[in-house]
Amino acid sequence: MRFFYIYLCLGGALACQFKGKTYKNDEEWTENEAFKMKCKIEPNGSWRTEVSGCVTPDKTVVPVNGEVDIGDHVWECKMSPGGQITLQQKMNKHASCNGHPFGTEWQDKSFQFKCEENGVTKFVGCITKSGALIEDGEKKSVGELVLDDLSLLNSSLIVSQNHSVKLSTSEVSDLEGADKLLTLFFLLELDGFEMECKKHANGTVTLGVLDRAVDANCKDAEGKERKQGEKWVENQYFEKICKERGKVEIAGCRVEAVDDLIPINGKVSAGNLDYHCEAKDGSYKFYSKVKGQ
Repeated sequence: MRFFYIYLCLGGALACQFKGKTYKNDEEWTENEAFKMKCKIEPNGSWRTEVSGCVTPDKTVVPVNGEVDIGDHVWECKMSPGGQITLQQKMNKHASCNGHPFGTEWQDKSFQFKCEENGVTKFVGCITKSGALIEDGEKKSVGELVLDDLSLLNSSLIVSQNHSVKLSTSEVSDLEGADKLLTLFFLLELDGFEMECKKHANGTVTLGVLDRAVDANCKDAEGKERKQGEKWVENQYFEKICKERGKVEIAGCRVEAVDDLIPINGKVSAGNLDYHCEAKDGSYKFYSKVKGQ
């Protein structure tokens, strides 16, 4: 009985010794501000110190062979087969991309990007001056009419090729109580060229105009192939024609009230309306107004 009592006293005095310090069973401490250490004392009196986790810069403890999400990052505390323990940092699955939330797209100058998994920024494509998106690796004929609301009264507007514009048909004025409306139509003409947006292996991106063969076909706004000499109407009023090297040109304007093509910078009268088809500095417009106004 006396021997058993001595054994208990001796057992109670057992502790872990590490770098000149004494630690009790299951006591933990931080070593070098990088690892969480723990004292383990076995029933037979033997003891050992072990790494129970890794410590992140903000003092969060990550269990060995575990991981913890902190903000946009995942911290992993890994033990190799040889027993070496390392703390690794990586972006989490839904991390943001330089302030852009996961899954969103944004435009930076002439380029479109998307935030994908693990905070990876993906290059989507190029944005033309007209606002058209040409996806990475895509070849696309540029030039389309983008519609939006306008409120114009007896106004004339010239659209420059050097600006991105959104223009549309709009009610401008009520013609003396009649049901007819004075309408304005605008077109930013960029057709006739096929452009390619491409991201290269070295990370550079190019947006260039592609050369076409002399007998190349054209593409309309919907991507349909058009043969040279073929004519069609787009945006309701503008008759286009496919020319040499696949270049699309506007031949004039079409309207149901007039049988013949209204030539560029020409005017045709029908009923009490004058129909105008005008071009200036590479920009085109069609409009109608009451005679004499």
